[in-house]
Amino acid sequence: MKLIKLTAALALATAGFSVSANELAVGVGGSSAAAVSGPLPNAPTDPTFNYANGAPFAAQGLYRHALNAPATNTLVGAIPAGTGSVDLLVGIDNRPDGSLVALAGFNTATPAARLVTVSTTTGALTTLGNLTGTTGIPIGLAANPRTGSLIVGAFDLTAGTGGTRFYNVTATGAATQIGTVVSSPNIIIELSMNCAGELFGINATTDQLVRVNTATGAVTPASGLIGFDVATFVNGNGADFDNSTGELYAFLTSGAGNPATITGSLYGTVNLTTGVLTGTSLGNTIGALATPSACPVLANITPARPTGPIALASSPANNSASTALVFNNSGTSAGSVTCTVEPANPAITLNPATINVPAGGSASTQLTVTGAPGSTISGTVVCRTDTTVLATYAVTGQISAVTQINTLSGLGLAALLLGLIGFGAFAARRYS
Repeated sequence: MKLIKLTAALALATAGFSVSANELAVGVGGSSAAAVSGPLPNAPTDPTFNYANGAPFAAQGLYRHALNAPATNTLVGAIPAGTGSVDLLVGIDNRPDGSLVALAGFNTATPAARLVTVSTTTGALTTLGNLTGTTGIPIGLAANPRTGSLIVGAFDLTAGTGGTRFYNVTATGAATQIGTVVSSPNIIIELSMNCAGELFGINATTDQLVRVNTATGAVTPASGLIGFDVATFVNGNGADFDNSTGELYAFLTSGAGNPATITGSLYGTVNLTTGVLTGTSLGNTIGALATPSACPVLANITPARPTGPIALASSPANNSASTALVFNNSGTSAGSVTCTVEPANPAITLNPATINVPAGGSASTQLTVTGAPGSTISGTVVCRTDTTVLATYAVTGQISAVTQINTLSGLGLAALLLGLIGFGAFAARRYS
């Protein structure tokens, strides 16, 4: 997802860094131990996008290839960097609707970026808004594959320490820092988020896969090293999840300086526990990854009764009336529905308020209205999964004005009959 490539000529000598056009050099990384060599999986043929800038690609721009065939690329559209690298992409990812979102633009004098969408048919860029509220140089972008929410990583040079801060970013580019943790002095590139909402990145300083806490910004490294000397300049690496399988694919380069000095590259899958990359060499090919594969459907809950009015009427013998609200789940995992009365009305109850619906099954809640004889009860019931409204019901309950007539017990009826017989006998004697 994330081509991370800086073309800004930045004067960072005071921070101990050497940075020139097309690079962000920060020294030697962790380990160059060999990665595991192995074939690519045969099954994932998902169409995958990559943003490339360098040999052997004929033009800088957006390309498309099958996930398991990265060497066969088709140009979607050229994206020239433009004056001051205003259209150079610095991170790219897919949103749940299949659209591509990216960070674009680095001015050679002042780092500046904007949030854009990238056409998957022409490569054309459409600006959503300027990236604001970040400290340092934006170097990574990830989209939540279920919600579309965005997280950006930025390389911070405060006090010359160097490190990566993480930000939640709105759809128009406004950024809010996640926690106060800065992973100093490491550069975390190639941010990728899976369907469970877990955020990962590549530490190009230590050559490790890392997990990023999306609430605090804290970084936890994998138990081992990637096994490849990841280029410690921000240039041409890429990573993304195949959401249909949960596997993390990565394209990593090795070298220093600029695209012309790349000495090798690997493409394959990364073990989320050990951090080891298993893949195959692609020579000097460089490019970023964005795989528009959909997350599996976990729970697919629908109401059996469509949105609309519900009219209830009590019988003369009761002061309440009720009905069942049924929900069906055609998904592969269990889910839950929560129904509430809005605004709250104690005369309308739901039991239970939260309905757990099994995979491939159904479950219900009992809607009950209670009131005094002759009263009319009204209110609105809203049923949701998470924040998604499934159904809204306008409820009206009419409580009967006829009160219950208590029936006589067996003993009472016998006493009444004996009394009537006795009264009849008395009347017969008196008037005989």
